[in-house]
Amino acid sequence: MMTPPAKAELWDIRRFVIPVTALVCGIILAWRMPFGDPFLTFAFCGVFALHMFRRPGQVELAATLTGAALLSWARLAGFRWGDTITHGVTLPGISLGLSSLLVIAASTAWCAPEDRPGRLRSAAVALAIPFFVCLSNLGLQLTAWLHPLTYDGFLYAFDTTLGFEPSFMVGEFLLRARWLRDICEITYNAVPLLIAVVYALHAHRRKNAAGLSLLLSCGVAGVAGFLLYHLLPAAGPVYLFPAEFPRLVPAVPQLRTMGLANRLAPRDCMPSLHFAWALLLCWNARSLPAWVRVLTGAGLGLTALATLGSGQHYLVDLVVAVPFALAIQTACSPRTGSDAVGAHPFDENSTRRAKRRVVFMASATVVLWFGLLRFSQVLYQAHPATNWFIVSATVAASLLLKRSLARNPSTSQPASQRRCLPELVHPQERA
Repeated sequence: MMTPPAKAELWDIRRFVIPVTALVCGIILAWRMPFGDPFLTFAFCGVFALHMFRRPGQVELAATLTGAALLSWARLAGFRWGDTITHGVTLPGISLGLSSLLVIAASTAWCAPEDRPGRLRSAAVALAIPFFVCLSNLGLQLTAWLHPLTYDGFLYAFDTTLGFEPSFMVGEFLLRARWLRDICEITYNAVPLLIAVVYALHAHRRKNAAGLSLLLSCGVAGVAGFLLYHLLPAAGPVYLFPAEFPRLVPAVPQLRTMGLANRLAPRDCMPSLHFAWALLLCWNARSLPAWVRVLTGAGLGLTALATLGSGQHYLVDLVVAVPFALAIQTACSPRTGSDAVGAHPFDENSTRRAKRRVVFMASATVVLWFGLLRFSQVLYQAHPATNWFIVSATVAASLLLKRSLARNPSTSQPASQRRCLPELVHPQERA
């Protein structure tokens, strides 16, 4: 009877199998991956940033740069040149991210057994960001296939009741300020990189479970937003009026579902996930240094301009994204100090009730907005003067709820309840 191999022997085999497998997969991905997606590019840049926050040694850094050069060569050797400008920007970013994943996999296989759990968690976080972006791209293609008819006319009609058309106004402004348009476009696509940087800063400072809360919030927001896309599918004014946007504001079309000239346009308007992610970044950067808060705040403003000016969203998409992000943030926030062992039952129950109340009210607001836009067109068109009040009340109430929850003294988590984050400090620096 054959005896099973010892655990140490298994890891000796994996020390060779894991790096070789990762290298083969990396070369295949570098050859076949669509490099024209800037969102995916910044996701892999986020992987590289996470790797650099670990402060790798000289050998590990040299291996990363060498691997990036080899992956870039593998891509170019496949005669998949495409647009020279696009490859000049995306090829280094994706190659550095893929190479970082390969080096992280190899270092995990070859590290000391006591360091392996932390390395595995770091590898899982690094892999999660580009994997989620690739999965979301497939999901967006699915929305176009499942919903040939959209509700763009309904969303456009609501925006016009505000007295102007925000998307057209911002789009025309960005046409004149091309430098600002380029900055907005970069910020719009750099959301995965910002998420990785804010997470790494939390993990490096060992600040509670804020880093894991950010990743969880952004992931849940992506899944919930994808499900909501199917309830009110819309693509944006640039697809509804491709010839007119942004210089000519057309009349309100007949309120009915309609097809679009671009049948492959993703139905990802309601709610705006980019704006929701930017809000989550701001809220999760409150405990970080001032420059990070300024960076995320500027990113929020530029993302708002980008979503409107690109013609991929209506103003109402951004409005609904505020209570949507609040519900996600509150539901995914880390365990509070009231959950600590020995906490007073009254504090524990009151904090949980406060969080549940915020989640319920924010979720109910999102549901009411979907019902208003899809089934109550006569109501908001008959009383356009009240629409500004509804918009202002939604944003103000959401921010007040967020502020009241942040001021709750029981929501500060003690050190005894801090959750272990993936290690971002090089093991040699701990000695």
